[in-house]
Amino acid sequence: MSKFELAFDIESFNELDTKIALLACQDYNFGNEGDWFGAFRGWLFWFYSRIGWVKKHYFTVHEWIQAPKDPEYELSAIMFHMDSALECLIYAINALWNCVDKNIFIDIWSEKSLRKICPTNILGNNERWIYPISWYLKYFPLTQEYWKNNIGLIEKLTELHDVSKHRETIYIWWKCRLDSPKGFFESMGIYEEYHKWPFLPMEEIILMGNPKIHRLTRLDWNLWKEWNILLEDFAIEFTNFINKTWELLLTDSKMNIKLKYSNFQ
Repeated sequence: MSKFELAFDIESFNELDTKIALLACQDYNFGNEGDWFGAFRGWLFWFYSRIGWVKKHYFTVHEWIQAPKDPEYELSAIMFHMDSALECLIYAINALWNCVDKNIFIDIWSEKSLRKICPTNILGNNERWIYPISWYLKYFPLTQEYWKNNIGLIEKLTELHDVSKHRETIYIWWKCRLDSPKGFFESMGIYEEYHKWPFLPMEEIILMGNPKIHRLTRLDWNLWKEWNILLEDFAIEFTNFINKTWELLLTDSKMNIKLKYSNFQ
């Protein structure tokens, strides 16, 4: 496995899907009123799609493949799919818990209510005086505590995504790999050095620690060390965050979803 392949562990995802949600939707347990299970599985699969694209774009910008590198595009795509993965995850959780008590969860069958589903549900937002929804503390205490302890990562991801989507670049420097496989450029008919650079993958990409600052301030090289965030470190931190989140979601669900029958009948 390449060091530039992100190791998302989907074992906990599958267990929550097939051994809890699927079992919960059976008629002898909670049933599937309003097709909450279909909504849950749909958002879960969209979550899978998002993390799959995170892996793909991360790999593309770092590995030797016969295609020109566009760090700006790859970074924007990585941040979009990371941020979207968190959104899909919250939607999936909300849908799952509609089976337990649809009266206290956000209504997944109302277009107006659907707009309210976001990471703020679990974290709150002190600046806007939005409090976490109470059932996260009741049903997901381990997950909520973990997210609160990692709010810096979530806020940084949101900021990087917002800037890359609406404003300008989010990286300030990069280091290219120079360990090309034997015959890599020759196989494409490239021999001159100045023709090789578009195909050089990245070894390190330095992200802006404060991407919303004015562009003229970005030119102050003395601040670069202060802003230094490596994409590679950030991506591994995000991967670990996702893996631990699903582990805790599974634990919380096992503790708090009370099934009448714990095995398929």
